[in-house]
Amino acid sequence: MGEREELMKASGYIKHNKTGNKCQLRNLVENCNALKIAHNYVTDNKTIFKEELEFPLAFAIKMHTSPEQAEQLLRNIYRPHNVYCIYVDKKSKEETFNLIQKVGNCFDNIFIVENRIEVVYSSINLVEAEVECMRIVSKSKKNWKYYINLTGQEFPLKTNLEIVKILQRLNGANDIESYEYPFIMQQRYTKEHVIKGNSIHKTNNLKHSFIKRFQMSKGSAYGAFSRPFVDFILTDNIARMFLKWLNGTYAPEESAWATLNTLPWTPGGFHKKAKNPTASFLSRAVIWSWDKSRCRGHYIRGICVYESGDLPWLAHREELFANKFDINRDHVVLDCLEEVLRNRTKDNKVENLNWDFYNTLPHAEYYAKFRQMQSSNNYLQRKKEMWLKDHNVTEMLEPISSRG
Repeated sequence: MGEREELMKASGYIKHNKTGNKCQLRNLVENCNALKIAHNYVTDNKTIFKEELEFPLAFAIKMHTSPEQAEQLLRNIYRPHNVYCIYVDKKSKEETFNLIQKVGNCFDNIFIVENRIEVVYSSINLVEAEVECMRIVSKSKKNWKYYINLTGQEFPLKTNLEIVKILQRLNGANDIESYEYPFIMQQRYTKEHVIKGNSIHKTNNLKHSFIKRFQMSKGSAYGAFSRPFVDFILTDNIARMFLKWLNGTYAPEESAWATLNTLPWTPGGFHKKAKNPTASFLSRAVIWSWDKSRCRGHYIRGICVYESGDLPWLAHREELFANKFDINRDHVVLDCLEEVLRNRTKDNKVENLNWDFYNTLPHAEYYAKFRQMQSSNNYLQRKKEMWLKDHNVTEMLEPISSRG
């Protein structure tokens, strides 16, 4: 059967199977063994490659709706040697939180954030939620190498083994989209913004600069963060002060990591720009409304919500994850991707990946040459001292310490 016929068959399947054929999550969570078996969770380290076991990952999922879809994401990225943090927006229905909490209770390496807040879109709340998950996974006993942040509406395009092998190619670099903040959008951080109710509003009050001649960058809120970079976010005094300063700006999650990643002493940082059109941002496959790629689904806030017609495009992407999906509109696209991942996990073959693409990523090539220097605390300390002196803020200097 050809590709067109397969897609037509899938479309017909959607019409007659609106909710999919998975067991009801609310029933499965009452029996952990039933959940693990019915949804094919990988729970035995004996089935996992040594290379994966020696390169554990940390995942954070922020969600507010559709626990079934979030759980489908979770089971496809779950491995017993990784660590997971799930942040359920406090605005979510109580049933949503309870279901996810019961899922988490079935595993000792899944942490559900209890002290939640009502997240206001494009406010500092998104950064606060992210930092909370960073703190949680950093306290775990897992010696994870990279932190990957997700929403409940995303889905992996690669198996855990493939993700590990690809991240190893980064040589310790962060994979963070970062480019110069567009002039037309700079009022997002030059004017004070305040939260009113469930939304954020611009005022006429000017917001003071963080530091004179400080360069702001913009990019995706999501990426792959090296362990030293997460430690830097949580402990570096300039990083902490910058995140605090972002309160009162619009969409700070789009500037927090993009800006911090460009500082000269950032572990895994990269000063050159990794913007979506250059195809060097590895973490996400996204179709924007202005992109040349055609969206077969529909757009929400300018982002394509994939449907089964997008499967051929998704199947040939080099990125690790795709954003975004809606299980209530089209569950077949998720079910098909899940089946493909399951089959590739069983095969354990990575030869078909486009290694030329991964090996020639700008940040991967840079760290292949300078990794030892860039990971030296003494080198990074000197870079910080020079930067602070150049910005006339030497009183802010703190020594850079190694993670214990």
